[in-house]
Amino acid sequence: MDRFGVSVVIWIVAVFLTACGPGLPAPRLNSYLNSRASDPSVVEPRTISASPVALVVVIADQKQGEESALSPQGLEFVRRQARARVEEAVPIHVGAVVPDEEVIATRDGRLPLTTLAETRQVEWLAVVVLSAIELQEPQPFAMDGNRAGGGAMGTLPGTVTSVYALAEMALVDGRSGRSPWRSEGRSVVTLEQLANGLESNAFPSIYRQGGQQRIAAPRNPVEAQDAVRSLAYEEALYQAAHALQQSWKESLSKQPHGTL
Repeated sequence: MDRFGVSVVIWIVAVFLTACGPGLPAPRLNSYLNSRASDPSVVEPRTISASPVALVVVIADQKQGEESALSPQGLEFVRRQARARVEEAVPIHVGAVVPDEEVIATRDGRLPLTTLAETRQVEWLAVVVLSAIELQEPQPFAMDGNRAGGGAMGTLPGTVTSVYALAEMALVDGRSGRSPWRSEGRSVVTLEQLANGLESNAFPSIYRQGGQQRIAAPRNPVEAQDAVRSLAYEEALYQAAHALQQSWKESLSKQPHGTL
């Protein structure tokens, strides 16, 4: 294939990924749960509220040495956010966050959640699965950083990195492995960076989906990438927690004892 043909293929792939981006990444929660969902109406929410709960956080795309991996600081931030969001969504207290080394995958790749619950001596588990896909493309930026049709002062070459993050949550019965409450949240957070060697007070910048408010990013490229990934997960966790809360309230309204 000649150079022109290669360019066309790259362009087609880029357009395809950009068009499909909002639907990415694909849900992963089912592959980590070893049972089907059950009807939340048959579970009394108050019994969960009164029980100790352990939190399991899985970074599905996190691989040691991988460029898209979060730093130790980023991981700690995301895990703290996961715990806070789960506790805000439903009236439970997370007694412990399960260390990664304690989450041992079985042969088919599923987590032995019932065994984990027994080991931790808890009746319920809060499972959070996080995954993300990153797309990067070159883009010229207004020299003054104006995103609303600026550029009168000229433009500078740079790149936009879009992080499409997915957070999935589930409350899992530690005895049966069933998960009567599940939710998911998605987010897109972008990082705007100038080409290597160029500097500006307006860059690098991070923007949440649909937002115009600039979030200053670290000038170190590695730290900037870590920041945009962490914020993308944080936003997805917020959306998932809101959906989990709505599901919880709906099932609670069906109970004959009123509200908590």
